[in-house]
Amino acid sequence: MHSIGRVITRAHQTPLLDDNNDGTGHTGPLPNGGDGTRAEATYIGHCEWVYPWISQSIAAQCHAWPPPSSTMLWVKVENDSSLASVKALMVPPDLSFPSEGFLLNLEEFEMFDYDHDGNYTVTIPSANFTNHATGTSNFTFIIVATELNGMNSFPCVASVEFTETGQPPTDSVSPSVYVYRPLDEASARGTIVINGTMQDEVCLQKAELYVDGYLSQSSNLPPSSSSYFQFALDTSTLTNGHHNITVNAYDTSNNYSNDTIEIWVLNNVHDLAMVYLNMSRTIIAKGTTLNIEAIIVNQGTYTENATVAFQLNSTVVETRTVENMEVNGVIDFIVSWNTSEASYDNYNMTIGVSTVPNETDTENNACVLSLYISIIGDLTGPTPFVPDGKVDVRDVATVARLFGANYPNPLYNPNCDINDDLKIDVRDVATVSRHFGDHYP
Repeated sequence: MHSIGRVITRAHQTPLLDDNNDGTGHTGPLPNGGDGTRAEATYIGHCEWVYPWISQSIAAQCHAWPPPSSTMLWVKVENDSSLASVKALMVPPDLSFPSEGFLLNLEEFEMFDYDHDGNYTVTIPSANFTNHATGTSNFTFIIVATELNGMNSFPCVASVEFTETGQPPTDSVSPSVYVYRPLDEASARGTIVINGTMQDEVCLQKAELYVDGYLSQSSNLPPSSSSYFQFALDTSTLTNGHHNITVNAYDTSNNYSNDTIEIWVLNNVHDLAMVYLNMSRTIIAKGTTLNIEAIIVNQGTYTENATVAFQLNSTVVETRTVENMEVNGVIDFIVSWNTSEASYDNYNMTIGVSTVPNETDTENNACVLSLYISIIGDLTGPTPFVPDGKVDVRDVATVARLFGANYPNPLYNPNCDINDDLKIDVRDVATVSRHFGDHYP
């Protein structure tokens, strides 16, 4: 075996959604096509909404009837440097709901940030309420921030309710909470950020962070109905392995709910892994060349030196040395094996990366694939795609059945692409047919 290819050191920005590095990321439920753990644990982007973003608001106010001379609405808007306006649209209780043009019929109130701190307010005169109601009632406001380019924020809904006593109804509804980062089952090392959003139909009170069921941190929230939360967790205080992270959200009536994720802590870890092994085909005509690709990843927290060994059955045929492999580093080996000296037989191709000192997770240090050395056109036997040493009608039929299945068609099988042009066509059928009747010497 000898190398005619390359060794590529990839930075940690390698597209992790493509775990097996076949050029195609996962498109559905995992695992999919060789993509799995890394794709599932990868976080791309940020956890904030596309700006503008209404991060806080007062969702519910309660007053006695008749209304006070004015009622204030308030929202906190993030990333507002390019805002054109922040407006509150009133949905009064006497509004009929037409099939079209609903928003065009709503009264509009411009909200202003007078001291440029991101807090937008507007006062609604009592007449705007008494024009639509004569007693206990509920008014809804749809608040939207709009950029100069016309892009709108996600709408924020607020309500102003008028009751006989001015006291709000009993609040028995729990707030909602969602942890955006880290993703569930993500690996973690050092200090990580845990953040997300909380919402309540009345008013939030606090957020609490629990690690494995124990209270770790608590944070008071602004008196609003929606809020962003963030905690910093030093994972070096935890043991390596799985840990449950729970965030509780409380409202001012002490109703609460929570969201739980699991993280995999990897601090001070030595861990090299063979994440991918692929061959250009699994049935090789004697005398042709087999291309083999192997990818190793440094999944630990230290720079490592390693040896990669290529082995046929129990015989090591080639080794490679890797020096100073960085944390999260990915190395792609491409080697070629000329099968001229090989016997007609089946083989196990094993490529493994050496165990480094103090490495405990060694199950992923090697990958194994089976391959067969046969004659041109011998593709199958009594068992599909297990050559039997002769070219017969089964081999011709196998190629013919896949006629037109060109790469990347899911039916494409490189073993049937005799001339390696990524197409299974008449040339491949003709080649197998020409060798009809051939068998091992």
